[in-house]
Amino acid sequence: MALSLKFKLVDKMFLDHAYNRAIRDHFLVQSSLAHIVLDNMAMIDDEKLNIHNLLRNFLTEPLSMEKIDADTTVKLLQNRMTHELEAKNKDGPTAALWIQYFYMVSIAKDYISAERCGDWNGHLKCVARIIPYFHASGHTLYAKSSHIYLQDMLNLKDIFTSEEHQKFIEDGFFTMRRCNIYWSGTWSDMLIEQTLMRQMKSSGGLTREQGVSKE
Repeated sequence: MALSLKFKLVDKMFLDHAYNRAIRDHFLVQSSLAHIVLDNMAMIDDEKLNIHNLLRNFLTEPLSMEKIDADTTVKLLQNRMTHELEAKNKDGPTAALWIQYFYMVSIAKDYISAERCGDWNGHLKCVARIIPYFHASGHTLYAKSSHIYLQDMLNLKDIFTSEEHQKFIEDGFFTMRRCNIYWSGTWSDMLIEQTLMRQMKSSGGLTREQGVSKE
């Protein structure tokens, strides 16, 4: 990470600052690990050709995640990658630590993807996968809150009407959007920070004035 950032920024990143840089660098490190693992995976020419054909026109005709996940070659490579990671996990404590890190970054990727795409079920799966890490790192309040949140969200089908259930869960209305682009979902707290809080903190806003009237 220090190669792509200044050394001082790395320290800030681990203190929960420089969020965008932190996410980018974690993704870069995971990509490097994936490259090492993939070097040990032999791909035959037919598999390479199938992947090439699948992604050839991706910029002009993007594929849906359902079509990509249903592709037999993609499924085969996913299974092979999983077996390779499990094998690497047995190479020693250092390798096991890197594999654990690999899976943690994968959870972060899936969580961001679920929010951006409005995938409610994927969102809940990621919350369930994150909880053990909260316990392991001593963040008991986060773990407790996540347990309660997950239980409540799984019971929404008994609270919502059929129309509300369709919009919130199946149509992806649980996330907020500023446009109709597929990858445009935004966390509610992030959107509040970008709009309401930004206006309040700007020049002439609520927090930079001497006071506010009751009117």
